[in-house]
Amino acid sequence: MEEANELIKILENQLKLYEKLCELCKQEKEVIVEGDLKELEEIVQKEEEVFTQMRIWEKLRLKVLTSLKEKFSLPEKTTFSEVIEKLRDFPSFPKLNSLREKIISKIKEISQINRENISLLEYSVRLIDECFSKLTKIRNNSIYTPSGKTQIREQTQKLLNETG
Repeated sequence: MEEANELIKILENQLKLYEKLCELCKQEKEVIVEGDLKELEEIVQKEEEVFTQMRIWEKLRLKVLTSLKEKFSLPEKTTFSEVIEKLRDFPSFPKLNSLREKIISKIKEISQINRENISLLEYSVRLIDECFSKLTKIRNNSIYTPSGKTQIREQTQKLLNETG
């Protein structure tokens, strides 16, 4: 079946892109730990390029999927797994099912790495906030006025102020 072979080609390309994205996510994790913002920007740019390619292959996959749904007279809401199941008696079924499982597994791996990256970034932001808070800490200074009364003046410590 021509559609099944075309779908295999598409899924193989999608799997390669997911693998590439996974490697980029792993690199991103290392760069976040190192705190190298320039390298992080470069990785994010590469990820954007992968996403652009993924969108192209996804459109092709949906087009072939629509064709298969029509061929099997399946409703539009039929899932990808259900369509593949309809191909169970075709020689391409084992390859399609294997690719589907590999892609699902890779997506789960990417998701886990991204959760770790988000945690690392949130931790970094908290550290920066704490450091900034300590650098700009507000303190109260009591001073005496000419009348002998105590007046509390709020003063903000600044990292760089006009006198120093």
